[in-house]
Amino acid sequence: MSKNNKNPMPPITKPWDNIFRREGRVFIEPHEALAEFIAALPNPPAHILDLGCGTGRHLVALTEHGFTMYGLDRSYHGLRLARSWLAEKGLQTGLCLQDLKYPLPCADNTFDGLISTQVIHHATLDKITKTVDEIWRVLKPGGQVFISTTLYPPKRPNIKEIEPGTYVPREGSERGLPHHYFTRERLRLVFHAFEIQKIFTYSTRHLCLFARKPLIKHKND
Repeated sequence: MSKNNKNPMPPITKPWDNIFRREGRVFIEPHEALAEFIAALPNPPAHILDLGCGTGRHLVALTEHGFTMYGLDRSYHGLRLARSWLAEKGLQTGLCLQDLKYPLPCADNTFDGLISTQVIHHATLDKITKTVDEIWRVLKPGGQVFISTTLYPPKRPNIKEIEPGTYVPREGSERGLPHHYFTRERLRLVFHAFEIQKIFTYSTRHLCLFARKPLIKHKND
């Protein structure tokens, strides 16, 4: 190949599948805000969806608290590791291999709560908006939401802005994977149909949201 070829490198297919296969569970400890999320949920055995469950840290933690959990992720190896971790603990949850660019394989008004940490930002803003519409659809009225996303674009070379606030790395383990870096205002706008309880940051410098689906029948009421 010519040294003068400036075409970007092709995206890595399913980058987090490769990371989980190479590095194992990666994330072990629950998010710092998990206890606060639990306190806002209905009593167990309320049904909770972990959207982008990875290797299962929140599936394990919430199932141990008595909640009925359902985990969804696009990574086969992440789900394999989650299933192994749950088996080690003698726990059971529902697991599903699913890409968020497609509608969620769940009926309307299924879940009492939903958690998604460092997942929904891996897309362009139009696709994120569709995912949030799906979150609305599968939550019961009054359902509680905890979302964490990335905050502040990285100050490094070899990253391309493809739309306002959305960047794609040109190298590394997440090459080709979009990252939308939310501001508080953008996060509030994307979740405008929800009752937003608070938007905050933790030591991870992730931007977090607690919100609730209102006690109404239709999104546009």
